[in-house]
Amino acid sequence: MPYEPIPFSTRSLLLEAEKYGVEWEEFPGARFIQLSYKEHQECFYTQVAASTTSLASYCTQNKSSTRNILQHSSVKVPNGFFLTTEDSTTVVEAAYTALKKPVVTKPFDANQGNGVTIDITSLADFKDALVVAFNSAVNSHKAALVEEMFIGKEYRVLATQEKVIGIIERVPANVIGDGYNTIKDLITIKNRDPRRGDDFILTPLKKIVVDTEVERILKKQQLTLTSVPKDKEQILLRKNSNLSTGGDSIDRTDEAHPDVKKISLKVMQSFPGLAWAGIDFMTSDILSAQTDDTYCIIEVNDSPGFDMHDFPYLGKSRHAAREFLFLMFPELSLLDESLQL
Repeated sequence: MPYEPIPFSTRSLLLEAEKYGVEWEEFPGARFIQLSYKEHQECFYTQVAASTTSLASYCTQNKSSTRNILQHSSVKVPNGFFLTTEDSTTVVEAAYTALKKPVVTKPFDANQGNGVTIDITSLADFKDALVVAFNSAVNSHKAALVEEMFIGKEYRVLATQEKVIGIIERVPANVIGDGYNTIKDLITIKNRDPRRGDDFILTPLKKIVVDTEVERILKKQQLTLTSVPKDKEQILLRKNSNLSTGGDSIDRTDEAHPDVKKISLKVMQSFPGLAWAGIDFMTSDILSAQTDDTYCIIEVNDSPGFDMHDFPYLGKSRHAAREFLFLMFPELSLLDESLQL
């Protein structure tokens, strides 16, 4: 079995554990890690604590279950349908017609934005996007979620059952002009940031890759890679806000309206046995009170990377790795308090 490097979030946690005298051991081939502190032992896999139940993991990884659970808890989700490769052309076209435009298609079970197509406004593009979503499905069940596209900004809320740890605004890949450098040069300069790497699981941010999608987005703005943006002019390079495609992470924890945290905790408490999760929260205004017209929950991830909260592109670190450690070893939080007295 080929060696797989330990993801950045996990490495951050292990470094934090060592600070507190917690020993760790990775089980080769199983890819889970056992932590030991005195007589207390805990195991985790990626960012999933052993205290998260299999039921909670199933419900968050199954987008249909996630939507139904949130709707049952009166949490706003986008209007949408599930489609499979077995659905007829009539069903596919009826689903598209029934939804407000633009729409979004995404695989039933993929992550990190794989196979997601946004801002769809024609039936032809919709059918093409469905094929992409079906082909990006992780398991053999070829299904896709089709939703109305919510117009607003996207945030990742990291939370436990008891508290919100951090709120990150995810900004699509972009560059800021200086009135001198071309867009291509600005991308090269931005990619020199040591926090950006070629492999997203090894760094908190990903280098911006110039591909046909970047060129397409620039063309829509009547720009090319050789264009020179004005000083302080922001040029978007993609429409999706995934950090895995070169997006920026900006901490908004202290600015968010209390409703954002209240709704996020309601989401967490809707999933029994969910110890720790990342919530994809979209809102038209994070500073104001939230209503059904101004926010919606896009997804709940039971294995969220927390490095974006510890090493944001802009803003304060929220020490998420330490919080995850304290979730497993509450006694360490009491030790931490005593050390700060």
